[in-house]
Amino acid sequence: MKNKFSLINLCALLFFCVIFNVNAGNQKLVDVHKKAGVNCVNCHDALPPKSPPSQDKCVTCHGNNDKRKEIKLHEGEDRNLLMNIHKPHVGELRCGVCHSVHQESKLYCNEACHHRFDVKVP
Repeated sequence: MKNKFSLINLCALLFFCVIFNVNAGNQKLVDVHKKAGVNCVNCHDALPPKSPPSQDKCVTCHGNNDKRKEIKLHEGEDRNLLMNIHKPHVGELRCGVCHSVHQESKLYCNEACHHRFDVKVP
């Protein structure tokens, strides 16, 4: 009986460890912001939020895109680019076009254009 109880506890522990590790990479930015002490009212002017935060709210904490460094982008096996992904050829975009706080973030270049960059968007 004791071995059966220990086995059940071990299985439950392994289950929660696996679930935690699988979901750790899919953490939403809202959770990252909360861990950093940033609350809804810090970005949204009213509670409950009536609209997305302004671009200025993002820049206040994260800085201006002009100062971002160039990064290596990989598209397939044979195409490598060095560019500032925050200065796209389509012109200036709001942060929320790629970065989503409450849903999975997606790279606009991969969604709207012909690109297929291998980039994880936070």
